[in-house]
Amino acid sequence: MLAACGATARDDSAFGGAASVWRDRAYQTESASQRLDVYVPRNSVDHPPLVILVHGGGWMDLSKDNVLLWAATFLRAGWAVANVEYRRGREAPAPAAARDVRCAIKWVARHAGEYGADQSRLVVAGESAGAHLVLLAAFADSSADLDAHCPGPMPPIAGVINRMGIVDVNDLLAGANWRGWATGWIGNSPGAEERARQLSPITWIRPGLPPVLTVHGDRDGTVPFAQAQRLQDALERNGVPHEFVVLRGADHGPLAPEPAGVTEAAIARFLAQIASRD
Repeated sequence: MLAACGATARDDSAFGGAASVWRDRAYQTESASQRLDVYVPRNSVDHPPLVILVHGGGWMDLSKDNVLLWAATFLRAGWAVANVEYRRGREAPAPAAARDVRCAIKWVARHAGEYGADQSRLVVAGESAGAHLVLLAAFADSSADLDAHCPGPMPPIAGVINRMGIVDVNDLLAGANWRGWATGWIGNSPGAEERARQLSPITWIRPGLPPVLTVHGDRDGTVPFAQAQRLQDALERNGVPHEFVVLRGADHGPLAPEPAGVTEAAIARFLAQIASRD
């Protein structure tokens, strides 16, 4: 029986009645963007493990509604989902989105049990800029200054799913890989280069981080494939468990179809490994 903070769950047509849904739970109160949805599969074990899902959009666009199809794949695998909205760059520049995602993860860890989910097994997942935000949230330590609005330690993260994510923000601010949306988020004020370094997941890689699954197309024209390769090299050097799924001939997101089911199968394996741990 599910109960949550006085709210009543309702079916959502996006999931064909397969999930109990709570919309727009506030994890912070500074902005109306600081909201998340909770989806719990109806035909799952008691206290299913939980994925915290973060959408992409170059830190500037899109919303949590853009990842409903991806959320459905987690629900089919028997995992509950917290689908996070955050302040995009047009509302608040860096590091606002990174701070929001850290706050959202802490909120979910505190409240997951109220929605019938297991807060002891939290996986974070994102695509593109959302993958950057979950990698950073899982990797950065307290010196990154991301916890000013929600102090306290981060909860343990059981795993990270990185779908075509940005790992080095500075790489996108100049030269051949320059991206206007990255400059728009980081800004041009003094200290931009150091701010980008601090907000790059690759800066924080060290032994003891949670396992990482990376899925990236080798023809990605938005987030360079070389970033994924650098991430794998750094994880390997530091002894961090990781799996790298290369989508041959695939561009960014849906621009080039992947071989049928490759990403979903890799994610299902990764989640099964985490769920089987004591």
